Amino acid sequence: MKTAVWFSTLALAASLPAQTIALARTGGTLGKPVTVTVTGTQAQAFLMLPSLNAGPTPLSLLDPKDPRSLEAGLDLLPLAFAGVLGGAPLKVGYPIPNVASLSGQTLHFQAFLFPGKTYVAGNLSNPIRQTLGAGNTWVNRGTVLAEARALAGVSPLAGGRYLLSGGGSGNLLSSRGLATSELYDADRQRFTKGPNLITARALHGAVTLKDGRVLIVGGVDTLGNPLRSCEIYDPKTSSFKTTGSLRIARAGHTTDLLPNGRVLVTGGTSNFTDALNAINATERSTEIYNPATGTWSNGPNMSVPRLVHASIALSNGNILLTGGATWTLLFIIKIPGITNSCEIYNPSSNSFSSTGSMPSSRAGHVLTRLANGDVLVSGGASFQSITNISIISNAATYNVSAGKWTPTANTMTIARAGQATALLPDNRVLIIGGATGSLTTPGSTARCDFYDPSTRRFSPAPALSVARAGAHALMLPEGQVFVAGGGGGTNNVALSSGEMYFIR
Repeated sequence: MKTAVWFSTLALAASLPAQTIALARTGGTLGKPVTVTVTGTQAQAFLMLPSLNAGPTPLSLLDPKDPRSLEAGLDLLPLAFAGVLGGAPLKVGYPIPNVASLSGQTLHFQAFLFPGKTYVAGNLSNPIRQTLGAGNTWVNRGTVLAEARALAGVSPLAGGRYLLSGGGSGNLLSSRGLATSELYDADRQRFTKGPNLITARALHGAVTLKDGRVLIVGGVDTLGNPLRSCEIYDPKTSSFKTTGSLRIARAGHTTDLLPNGRVLVTGGTSNFTDALNAINATERSTEIYNPATGTWSNGPNMSVPRLVHASIALSNGNILLTGGATWTLLFIIKIPGITNSCEIYNPSSNSFSSTGSMPSSRAGHVLTRLANGDVLVSGGASFQSITNISIISNAATYNVSAGKWTPTANTMTIARAGQATALLPDNRVLIIGGATGSLTTPGSTARCDFYDPSTRRFSPAPALSVARAGAHALMLPEGQVFVAGGGGGTNNVALSSGEMYFIR
């Protein structure tokens, strides 16, 4: 009789429509819940296992014929959750005790539908993991990258994932390109090896196109030579392929997606042998990429040459360009310097127009768009002479409607350039590490700052466990900031380690 019921159940399951189940999560701060959201086939029963390890748990324990395994153990079996999917996503909360020993541990979740069409268990969900940490702290994740890298391209992909492309050492003027890439696996909260680029590169541009592909632009090769070549990463095939080359070689340029889906590239240099040659070879020219044809065309010239300047898309679709290393002509001699000038690119008219200058000149600085649409510029380097380029601590905000800059109420707690930044859910900005010292004696820092737009003031934030410059900061949808790589130590040696910041 039991055998007949068993086969009847499997026959019924085989007649059911396609079964799906997917998991997503938020949280991870000690003392607050981790919430798992379950979606999938309506009116379908499921079982979800939480665990402090990745198993594997063979499903043969449930059905001897099932060859599959779950990426979750049985150590928290009393906390397993059984339910039935409805029309709306189902949220399951797991309270996390505020116990210091849990910091750095990882919760694993995976679910399966039942009954299945072939086995007792039906389709499996994606396995998800959530690292735990105390609020307002960094948790060291150890080695997270397959290859140490700084100054890589960082590009968002669908589903909260990221592509890290190329990169090299942490020293701007001795960077040597890598051909490797890495993919941030959002489900498993870790990096995995990606495909190799066609050409090794660092100091390149990387921008996610409207169709989800990633355009990789210029940079320097393994010998530090600027590149004209470009390539496309296709997430559907997880592969790179060539596309049209730039009209001139560029490194230290900016790359921005325009509202019409095209890409604007500005400035950069065609010579990276040393600081003087790099500045002398800095470009005023721009180029525009058409994804439909895979080709570049000349854009309008900027008002001044710009190298290691910064750009950011504004809420109105225009592109703001700020500062950078530059040169001016004295008769026929190029005089190097750093500018505080800024300009706006308007995609509708394909033209540049001037806007308010920053309170001080800077290059190697960072722009962060605030929640209200204004822009924060922080740090960078100032110029006294070609051998005396020093790091600065001041900052300012740009009001888009007024076209003016206003200095912040105070400076950062330490001078820095090439730092990582993250806009937190509470609208503060987290300033992370960065380069210190000067061009001739570069270093890096582990110190971090908060910027609060409501008070316009900086304040100290918890320090990283390792000094990092040119690192990569990912704002995770789960509510943490994941920082990986960068250059650390007195020689700016590239790093493969990472750490996570847990918001209060």
